[in-house]
Amino acid sequence: MRSVRILAILTFALVAAFYGLRALAGQCAGPECEAYIPFSLLLPLAALILATITGYLAIGASRARHQVGWLVALIICTIVSVAGPIASAIIFRDSPDLFVPVATVLILFAPLTALVYSFMGNTRH
Repeated sequence: MRSVRILAILTFALVAAFYGLRALAGQCAGPECEAYIPFSLLLPLAALILATITGYLAIGASRARHQVGWLVALIICTIVSVAGPIASAIIFRDSPDLFVPVATVLILFAPLTALVYSFMGNTRH
């Protein structure tokens, strides 16, 4: 469960770094702003990948412990974390200011649920 906690926290850190980078990029003007573009694409993609891995590891742990309620919750939240941002990109393609917060919330479903599971789901052996 330690790896699930670490990955969940890393996912939160990547999302926070993305918003920090976004704040910095919002204050610059001119060609130096182009330096932010690769990071503004890589950080959310890395967060999406980490959220997927975190959910997958937590699903495996709950399956091994035969915790059906947690298993269902983790599967649903992982699907939402993976498919949600992709669907919201299609739905909000003309509204990037709406897409970013919606996608952020959706990405965080799996790591948040996995983190809660890592602390509460271990009570039954």
